[in-house]
Amino acid sequence: MLMVVDHALLIFLPNSSGTLLIRTTLTRSAEPLFIFVLASLTISLGRPMKLGRWIQIAIVSAVTSAILSHELGYAMADILVSIALVSPFTLVLVRLPLIWLYISGCLAVIPLSFQGVTIDYSPVLIVHQVLLTKVAHKRDGRLLGPLGISAFLALLTGGVLLESGVGVSPAWLVILIGHPLAILVVKLVSAVRFTASRTAVLLGRCPLTIYATHLALLAIVHAAFS
Repeated sequence: MLMVVDHALLIFLPNSSGTLLIRTTLTRSAEPLFIFVLASLTISLGRPMKLGRWIQIAIVSAVTSAILSHELGYAMADILVSIALVSPFTLVLVRLPLIWLYISGCLAVIPLSFQGVTIDYSPVLIVHQVLLTKVAHKRDGRLLGPLGISAFLALLTGGVLLESGVGVSPAWLVILIGHPLAILVVKLVSAVRFTASRTAVLLGRCPLTIYATHLALLAIVHAAFS
């Protein structure tokens, strides 16, 4: 739901001050929620992503990157590109020492582009979120310390980059705002006892289809009314 709201605002009201406020606060938690789930499942199962699933992500990433690039007016690599690059190495990454959580958090705020293609959520941010998930597993969800240190270091790094005129990546807001919000959502959902409906279970089994379909529908509706 957060993801759909985020993309709808991005496509239909890109220049609205309200859009900027909502996208820099509330909907910034959508991306880390996806990565927390993906990394948590990989860590719990103890096996890497299946090749067939990885190929699906790679194919869908090309489609969704093309849709977003067309809508935004500049070449952009979708988050699925970064997921495809990082996911095969998840079980290797979780063996890294804690210091890499903070190093990756600092590096993630550096703006990243390749051959004129903007990378929205960099692979380094995905690495940071995988390591954050590992820490959550080890500490039974107690993340106040690591979250605070990561945010402080990211804030300092972002300040230096802004002062030097380099600029910062959107990952800066994800680390400062999105991660605490995402953890809050996880805590709230964990505290509520409910039975998922059959429809919810079926939808939960096809995230790639939902992701690509909702972007395509938003683009079609936008084209029809613009």
